[in-house]
Amino acid sequence: MSQRTRILAEIWGIRGWKIVDVWYENEHSRRVLPIEGLAPAGSKVVLRVERSWSARCACCGAITDRIHEHLDERRWRDLPWVEHIAEILYAPVRVACRRCGRTGVEALAWADPKQRMSRRFQHMPALEAASMPVQHVAAKHGLDWGAVRRAEQHAL
Repeated sequence: MSQRTRILAEIWGIRGWKIVDVWYENEHSRRVLPIEGLAPAGSKVVLRVERSWSARCACCGAITDRIHEHLDERRWRDLPWVEHIAEILYAPVRVACRRCGRTGVEALAWADPKQRMSRRFQHMPALEAASMPVQHVAAKHGLDWGAVRRAEQHAL
């Protein structure tokens, strides 16, 4: 892990996970290079992460090393970093739990099951929707109003 990814992992602050790569992408999901250390306006930060510890069952929380299947990479929207949209990139695994006997996608430290937004990001539009119209919150974050309403309901 380079010094840059180590610093970013400290800022990200989720234990048990490490950032292995960081890059910027434009609106067409193509990598862009920072110019003189500054990312182009409108670009997003992508953090590729890996698990440092063994996977956990999302049903019962047990630690398990029985991997049933490796899934494709997925992206989760996270809080903005220095005015840039941030996304977490990770290829989750399906685990076969010995304790509860279920097979399912591992528990992720940053997101609830079947969500494509981090818990931290879900809280932000939910809090803003308490003081401003849902349409305004949706436009501010580039979301549809249904996503804002679901985040608001989840926060309650």
